Amino acid sequence: MEAKILVVDDNKASCKLIHKYFSKFGCEIDMAYDAHSAIEVLKSAEYDVVITDKNMPALGQSSEGGMEVLSHVVANSPATQVIMVTGYATVESAIEAMRLGAFDYITKPFELEVLKEKVERIMWYRRFINNSDTIQGYKALQNQIIQMLKKRETLTKDEFHNLLMSFNVKVDHFFDKQKELERMLLVQKEALATIASHAEWLLESIDPEDPAFEIIENIRQASHKSI
Repeated sequence: MEAKILVVDDNKASCKLIHKYFSKFGCEIDMAYDAHSAIEVLKSAEYDVVITDKNMPALGQSSEGGMEVLSHVVANSPATQVIMVTGYATVESAIEAMRLGAFDYITKPFELEVLKEKVERIMWYRRFINNSDTIQGYKALQNQIIQMLKKRETLTKDEFHNLLMSFNVKVDHFFDKQKELERMLLVQKEALATIASHAEWLLESIDPEDPAFEIIENIRQASHKSI
């Protein structure tokens, strides 16, 4: 997994832990310890993912610096996705983060493997031809889940059941589409791996001075880069 990630948290130990973990998977990691520093970094660099703590010093009197980081990303870096982290989870704060554009939401304490899965999902979606539509569709589904939880106490059992069934249809349709795209990607990956293997075999049997050698080498490199 190759991803450029900015980790924002006033807890330096937490930042360093995430940095160490994701570095093992080939990710490029930068760190910031408050909202102001994070926004300054974001002004001069592009990231695939921002992992930000929600509750930390902000530019004003607020203690929700993560929300300021999120607002800046949404306004200035539409290709960047934000994962919001908090130790004080409520349905209301989750709705607010998603409404403002967060891709996902995770509560402390959490397993690093779970956070990794969320980052992988972002990178996976971005590989699709219509990656922007896919990500927006995923966010919309998350918002619906949260809204359902919020409405649970105001609906009758039958009303909630009907709402749930309607939502399940949407979820099935969305993920069926993703599975088909994933299948296509796997077929493409296998084909490229075969091409790369054949190119390597041909290189071993051709004289480096042969004009075909350079062409086959270019094919081999292009295949590897696309796998």
